[in-house]
Amino acid sequence: MNQSIWITQEKKKYPKITEEKVCEICIVGGGLSGLLCAWQLSKKYHVILIEADEIGNGASGRNTGKISSQHGFNYQKILELHGKENTKHYYQANQKAIQDLHTITVSENLDVEWQEKESVVGCKSVEETEHVANEMKAYDICEIDYEVVRENEIEGIRYGARFTHQASFQPYAFCVQLAEKIKAEIYEHSPFIDIHENYVLCNDHKIYFKQVIFATQVLPFRFPPSYLVTTPLQSYLAALKPSKKSKIMTLSEEKITRTSNSSVHYEIAGGYDHHVDEDKETYWKNMKRMLEEEYSGYEVKTMWASQDYRSSDYLPLVGKMNGMYVISGFNKWGNTNALVASQVIADLMEGKENPLIEILKPTRFSLYANMQFVQENTRVIKSLIQSKLQDKTFTIPQKYEGVSVTINNHPYGIYLDENYHIVDLICTHLGCTLGFNSETKTWDCPCHGSIFDVDGKVVKGPARQCLHATTLSALEIQNVVASYKKEKEEKKD
Repeated sequence: MNQSIWITQEKKKYPKITEEKVCEICIVGGGLSGLLCAWQLSKKYHVILIEADEIGNGASGRNTGKISSQHGFNYQKILELHGKENTKHYYQANQKAIQDLHTITVSENLDVEWQEKESVVGCKSVEETEHVANEMKAYDICEIDYEVVRENEIEGIRYGARFTHQASFQPYAFCVQLAEKIKAEIYEHSPFIDIHENYVLCNDHKIYFKQVIFATQVLPFRFPPSYLVTTPLQSYLAALKPSKKSKIMTLSEEKITRTSNSSVHYEIAGGYDHHVDEDKETYWKNMKRMLEEEYSGYEVKTMWASQDYRSSDYLPLVGKMNGMYVISGFNKWGNTNALVASQVIADLMEGKENPLIEILKPTRFSLYANMQFVQENTRVIKSLIQSKLQDKTFTIPQKYEGVSVTINNHPYGIYLDENYHIVDLICTHLGCTLGFNSETKTWDCPCHGSIFDVDGKVVKGPARQCLHATTLSALEIQNVVASYKKEKEEKKD
């Protein structure tokens, strides 16, 4: 099970790019932020939006559906790195984004299961109460309204803070329905390949532009610093029946992150955030165990994984860089930040004042001048080294299993279904060695989060190029193994 409950409804299909195009603004990325940019800008400009997969199929269609300005325990970190006034501007913009998203929903007549909610962030253990208290201190300093939540008030929260006037919606429905209202050219299955001074290359066709916006989780090589200041994090969610119909969305931020939200038809539960180089199977198993213990009377409809990127200074990267506009690094809070980012980009293009232009600019010094930057890049370097030192032996997988093997000092992956699918395990992004994810049946990069299917096709960036791959029958693989064993025996002799 790895399909978001949201991405199950019918949607309009959009064509591929099949010829050269010319536009005023080209938007790369069909998630929530790219669509909101297109919705705003297409009212004044000729816009083309390209999406490598399908509209809303990434993190935008795989989240909890929370629309909140309460962003975990991030405010204490933002305050420390950016100061009181900048933190207030960030909060106010995200709080306003809730109302702006509702206005769009009503004005465009979108059927997205909009619900007014309250949001609570807190902890279950005594050990984490100080962490909660520090977040409340940040609220006090920045004059952010909240209410204290005490033990036994809300299930799963010992001590926490409540934000009122929050909301939730069906995020995928919002994306696909908004897309139909946009007066722009939209193309799916049209991955960005390369960028030049005045055009992007897509499906071997050029799209000429005056301005270009990259609304993607990870930015292309033209923006090398972005790889150093954003970290991929993976989490897990499940949709269960029946829905509790609760008007309170909760988040418990501890060693094990837990989140919950009630949609109209489902109970959404999960969390278990971790770095992409950690043991995914353990988190999956713990998640399943939690569902069995705490939701024993519920039917699990589906479970899925989602991946988000956290910036080193806990603010998104939004603005102009190398002559192009970029949107990235939402720190797991993309539903409101996507709206904020689209407004910042629109104001930048039209020369309007916006306090967030300076705060969120992707070239800001605070992205590099913090301990998070040092710690995360130490982790990536460590993962790269460890990936090269893995001691692998030649093994034939069981059915629906993937194994890593080394042939002539080079790592390959083998996956078995009806045939054997063999891929080169060197990630085409920056050269880390991929590992097999038994839950999703994909080859995952431990360094920057790229994901490839068993045939080597890119499922998720930052990698853009597929892996070298081949498919062999059972007879063919037997011949390969026999040849390999013979070569080893000859070397012994």
